[in-house]
Amino acid sequence: LHFAAKHGRLEIFCTIFDKIKSKNPVCNVGMTTLHYAANGGHFIICKLIMANINDIYPQNLVKKTPLDVAIAFENFEFISKYQMF
Repeated sequence: LHFAAKHGRLEIFCTIFDKIKSKNPVCNVGMTTLHYAANGGHFIICKLIMANINDIYPQNLVKKTPLDVAIAFENFEFISKYQMF
């Protein structure tokens, strides 16, 4: 799921996403699926995740939110869409 989110593989993401209970799982380095989608600038995937979770600003192990990750990778178009959600 994390790989599909990071690389914008929407079809694969949706197939897995529909079958799992936790809609924003954390990987072994503390990044959530939402962090990976933000890293890749994949707003459609982020929107799907955000529509199914309560906390749209989860923090990873170094206290960075998905928005912080998007800023670090200079995904400016993504950032403006994320802030409007």
